[in-house]
Amino acid sequence: MFKIATKRNMDKLWPIVGKYEVVPYLCSKVVSRVKIGRFHGRLYCDKIAQDTIGSIIKPFDIILHSQPHMLSDSLIPGFFTHTALYLGPLATLEQLHDLNKRSDICSMTVPLTLEAYHKGVGFRHLSEFIDCDSFLIARVPGLTLQLKADICNRLRIELDKKYEFGFKLNNPNRQYCVKLIIELFRHLPLVKLRAQPLIFLPDHLCEIVINNDCDLFETVFYYHRGRQIPKHLHSQMIREQMAVTGSV
Repeated sequence: MFKIATKRNMDKLWPIVGKYEVVPYLCSKVVSRVKIGRFHGRLYCDKIAQDTIGSIIKPFDIILHSQPHMLSDSLIPGFFTHTALYLGPLATLEQLHDLNKRSDICSMTVPLTLEAYHKGVGFRHLSEFIDCDSFLIARVPGLTLQLKADICNRLRIELDKKYEFGFKLNNPNRQYCVKLIIELFRHLPLVKLRAQPLIFLPDHLCEIVINNDCDLFETVFYYHRGRQIPKHLHSQMIREQMAVTGSV
């Protein structure tokens, strides 16, 4: 997949994106639903892999994906182009039961994600996120009940915030996908682990996830272009893909 923004030109493009937010805003309006070549990602049609995901994924898992069948994917630098927090059905999360009256939630039993996307921060069905070719589940080991409660409290604060089209980390009133994860998992030193924290993309988050010297995460499932990848090959294959299309 052709990428406009790559490791080679990110330093030149990023200040322009930050200064002229209208450019990514207009791009999101024009290309957010435009598909290339096919209507769905490979995982969307792979029911066996979806069943495996259903048996593995847990609330508070961090998920990342790439969607090469979407035109917007070519405009976002890196291999992974979006990230979100998996919540599962709200009926299983006692801390969030009071949110069941929101008009944008169809059912308390539908697996949900919390995402910052072009419409802002909100709940979406997991089925929308898995319409992709590559899908990674990252888990934070040892999340206590108190840490989960803290994440839910921050979730309430972030809910309904507008999208940060300038991708700035220092704007408390707007969010984009990686910044939302950073905010929700505030107890993790994610920004400090970035050599260049002003640029923080899904690939940069993934780089921390697969860092062998970092015990903050574990990868529990990786699907890539029609295949479920064995756990011992996760890091190797992800690094290979990020080397080709990534921004890290």
